[in-house]
Amino acid sequence: MSPEVLGDLHIILYSGGMDSYITYKYVGRISGENDIVYPVYFSLGHRYEHQELAAVANTLGSKVMRDYSLKGLGKIEDLFAYIPGRNAHLVLASLKYAVVKAGKVFIWLTVQKDEMSIPDRSDEFFEKMSEVCSVLVGSEVLVVTPFRDMDKADMVSWYLSKGYSVAELLSTWACYDSTSYIPCGECSACIRRYIALSINDLSEEYRVDPLSSSLADSYRKAAKLGEYSEQRCERILEVLGE
Repeated sequence: MSPEVLGDLHIILYSGGMDSYITYKYVGRISGENDIVYPVYFSLGHRYEHQELAAVANTLGSKVMRDYSLKGLGKIEDLFAYIPGRNAHLVLASLKYAVVKAGKVFIWLTVQKDEMSIPDRSDEFFEKMSEVCSVLVGSEVLVVTPFRDMDKADMVSWYLSKGYSVAELLSTWACYDSTSYIPCGECSACIRRYIALSINDLSEEYRVDPLSSSLADSYRKAAKLGEYSEQRCERILEVLGE
């Protein structure tokens, strides 16, 4: 009798956001028959957590493990939703789920190409965290990102090209405001999402038209000055106008 074939374990750091939802769909396509796909939502105690949890319920529901071991991190989040070393905390905390017997262990952390200069989203970060996690687990662990060569609009385009549900995609959450379950349209997360959706001829409701927000003006000015990648600048100006 042949020994049981162990599949790989795929731990997806899932936020209920558009990026991690698309990653979940991606992993579902590339994972093997015997693989285990394990999305985990880490509660950080941050201000828009209730909205994220609603998006988790609306998209993947009970498929997602809710983990509360990092609950205090939200206390150090700034107004721009930045938490120092957030991704390192998330990756290391996810190792508790690597005890499942499997072939390789993959930890999926979604990062886009325009974010790779940020320290905890860089190539070096993924390489070093893979090494550290492998040492801690005692077997191979790969911290990976599937869309390093795509921006958010490209990711949405990929998702749509596979025939996935638009309604499910729009059930995800990205806004940094915690006062409503309708995105504000004024924060950076809303602006980036608005651009990605618009490039793909999709739309959704916002409390404030992103085109008229003060932050949109900042994006226009930065794009005109070439402060982002060429493609990103082009897309900002295409959607937000000159």
